[in-house]
Amino acid sequence: MRKVTCRIATSSHSDLLPQPRGVAQHGAAVSGCSVALAVCARSCASLCKACTDGLWLRTGLVAREAVSVYKIPSRSMEPTILSGDLLLVEKVSPKVGVKPKSGEIVLFTPPPRLKEVVAATGGRVGPRDLFVKRVAATPGDRVRVDRGGNAYVNGEFYAEGQQCNLDFESDLLQNLIGAGGAGGEAEVPRDTSYVLGDCGDVSVDSRVWGPLEDAKVIGRPILRLWPPARFGPIADL
Repeated sequence: MRKVTCRIATSSHSDLLPQPRGVAQHGAAVSGCSVALAVCARSCASLCKACTDGLWLRTGLVAREAVSVYKIPSRSMEPTILSGDLLLVEKVSPKVGVKPKSGEIVLFTPPPRLKEVVAATGGRVGPRDLFVKRVAATPGDRVRVDRGGNAYVNGEFYAEGQQCNLDFESDLLQNLIGAGGAGGEAEVPRDTSYVLGDCGDVSVDSRVWGPLEDAKVIGRPILRLWPPARFGPIADL
């Protein structure tokens, strides 16, 4: 911004009626200062607007890093989350190192093996696509999956994976589960979690592609925004 200096000049000569010394000159100088101050005011207003716009932009970027809204396209989490539900997801806890806990729902970027499965079955995973599942087991837990796709955590049947009542049977899913190592018991490794869909009949989850790395977790759904009839918090088990 250009610096404007207002200087008042005095003189003993005047073409006007006799006035007290310097009055006419003072008036002209003050008029010049007014113009300069108006220019300064407009410049300051433009600067303030730019600063305000920048502040709103930064605030928006920070907010986007903290929360996002996602639409669920699949039925793998029925009846807890339905296809078409709009969820508000907090994304701060994974960034500050909060580990997934058993029973909570997480959204995550697909690991390479899951991408391969989707591609092999004719699907496609976009660069911004996320998946949603429930944490069934955490590091140190032992998990076994039988040939029917039923999961057992530390020897106990995982009933949460059988919440849906869909009249649907997929030989493809059963084959994928069998190829994923069904039958044996394994311990969940460090910095991973074993995630399953609430509707095990249609969920392609850790039974197929193995444990999920903690680093893949993007956030946790905290609120269902749509549909209005089901608006409310998303509860963990």
